[in-house]
Amino acid sequence: MAQLRGIVNYVLTAVLALLLVWGFSPLSTGVRGGLTVFILLFSIPGIVYGWRQYGQLRSAHSEHEVPLPPESFSGPVVLVCGDNAPLFAGRSGSCESSQGWYLSVQSPEHYIALVRQIAAQRPGLLMRVSVMLALTPERHTDEDALKHILLSWRRVVTQSRRWLSGVPPFWLCCWLNSPQCNEAVRWFIRTPQDAEVQSATGLDDFAPFSSQESPARHFHLTHAVWLDNLLGWLKKVQGDTEHHALPVFFALRVVCFTSSAVCENNLWQRHIIAQTTLSPAASVAPALLPFPDLALPFLSRRRALTAFQRTVGVSGLLCGIFIGMAMACSFINNQHLIRITNDHLMLYRQLSGNPAEPKILAQDQLRRDAQLLERWYQRGEPLSLSMGLYQGMRLIPPLQVAISDWGSPEKPKVTAPQTVRLDSMSLFDTGKWALKAGSTKVLIGALVNIKAKPGWLIVIAGHTDDVGDDKSNQLLSLKRAESVRDWMRDTGDVARKNS
Repeated sequence: MAQLRGIVNYVLTAVLALLLVWGFSPLSTGVRGGLTVFILLFSIPGIVYGWRQYGQLRSAHSEHEVPLPPESFSGPVVLVCGDNAPLFAGRSGSCESSQGWYLSVQSPEHYIALVRQIAAQRPGLLMRVSVMLALTPERHTDEDALKHILLSWRRVVTQSRRWLSGVPPFWLCCWLNSPQCNEAVRWFIRTPQDAEVQSATGLDDFAPFSSQESPARHFHLTHAVWLDNLLGWLKKVQGDTEHHALPVFFALRVVCFTSSAVCENNLWQRHIIAQTTLSPAASVAPALLPFPDLALPFLSRRRALTAFQRTVGVSGLLCGIFIGMAMACSFINNQHLIRITNDHLMLYRQLSGNPAEPKILAQDQLRRDAQLLERWYQRGEPLSLSMGLYQGMRLIPPLQVAISDWGSPEKPKVTAPQTVRLDSMSLFDTGKWALKAGSTKVLIGALVNIKAKPGWLIVIAGHTDDVGDDKSNQLLSLKRAESVRDWMRDTGDVARKNS
């Protein structure tokens, strides 16, 4: 589950970054492309790695699958490591008691797999998990090996905090044979806040007793001596391990006096002989050791955030950063829009309209700006100008006022050229270019029409009869045109430059 949450965070980061680059940033296309490549190079390896880790964890869970408490379980969940065989002999690795739920841990590797399984399948139970180190001193004969076991468990508990939302409560529970044979089970608890050992089975605290001889006084003194020696021995055994840089200490020490199987020449026996020269009495060992249910209420509740809460927090932080950067980009884009529109307005107002062409071009630009802003007003502004910072609406009225306060002058109408047709047969004889008699009336009518439109460029053109080859025909046509031009110039006072 942690790997899936990591994948979700990678995907969310990549999506928000790409949306920020292509939806809000005022950068050029080339820069956006470079940032896109960088984002993909950063996110894709993380997603692939997280997916592979998730696949490996799924296969590991299938190999070390342990029945877990239901998600609705409200009691403590205790991972029992160390000498847990006498607790689960004949039982399954998952056992529910009246006060809590105990899960058997066979090795440090199994512990990591079990913690991952809980984080993946029961994330709601993470705050209820504690780790109990079960210790039966009368089953150990090698002190160095025992120290190594304690150190290895402290180390693996420290490593598990990444899945358990912090270091879980780590507590010690010892089972010893009672100093008196066939005695009922006795529980004693010591917390870091208490200077004295408390009895969890109805006995008073171990305070000074009166000097009066009584069975109760003898009973108390016997257990007090036994506990004092046990705490001293535990301090000696774990003294070397406490100097290592591992931020894990026993949150609770629990001692149970009950019948337990022993080994010959065990550590506890050697310690008692060294202290008292007496050998502890042996008793008949039961099939199972009792669970420390009486100690569970003494465990402190954890206040750390769950993995789901951390994921929600990280996602919220990413979304908050995205919203902040998107608003900054939107503000920059809106300021750019305002600046460009104001520049167009200033340029338009600075032009006098003489000549009219520059101001007409500036007015057309204002019309395009107004049409764009009106379209955004009707259909919604683009994403890059959104986030509640859009300023285009207040730019529309100034543009409309500027467009309507000046009109371009009307262009003069251009009259299309008119053609006056002259019949060459009424002006010239066949093959001649000199005007014949009687042609004056036709020419005067044409000259009157031409003088009614002064300033026109007069073009005289035409073709002649086919009287020879092409060159002769062209020359005849040119001569006839010159004759008409000369007559019109001499008679109608038409300047030669216009002929």
